[in-house]
Order: sequence, then C-alpha cells, then structure tokens
Amino acid sequence: MREGAMSASNPPFCPSLPWRTTSSMLMGVTGALSRAFLYGLNNMEVTGLDKFLEILDKRKDVKARDRGLITGKEFYVFLADDMLMVAK
Repeated sequence: MREGAMSASNPPFCPSLPWRTTSSMLMGVTGALSRAFLYGLNNMEVTGLDKFLEILDKRKDVKARDRGLITGKEFYVFLADDMLMVAK
C-alpha cells in the first residue's frame, strides 16, 4: 500500500460533534458582532450628494461626454488607531 493512501486502521481526522458545533456557533457570534459593529456604531455622512447626482444625470448620454469622471473619498479611522495602541 502507498504511504499516502488511507487504510481502515488510519481513517482521516474528523473533529468531534461538540467541537464542530462550538466552532459553528463561534463563527456565527463573530459574524453577528461584526455586523452589529459595522451597522450599529457607524454613521455615514454624504456631502454634496445633490450636486454629484446632478453631474451623473448630465452624463447619461455616453456620446456627449468629452471628459472622464473621477471620484474620491476621504475617511478617518479613529477607533482602529485606538485599538492598535491598546494591543501594543
């Protein structure tokens, strides 16, 4: 028998049911906490939305465009910096 082949005396490793259940629950809780943090503690502020939508409406005709449109975003991350400082 080849060295890498499985035999009846050497079955593949399979974690126990309690381990798999706990792992699945932990992944679910982690996902729920992440979602709560992202949607519950975050607020979004849009500045100049009316003007931006007006520009997009003017550019609907592809053949009439003579220049490209470049957009940018600015964001500040305060909490992540604080968390990194606590972790050190």
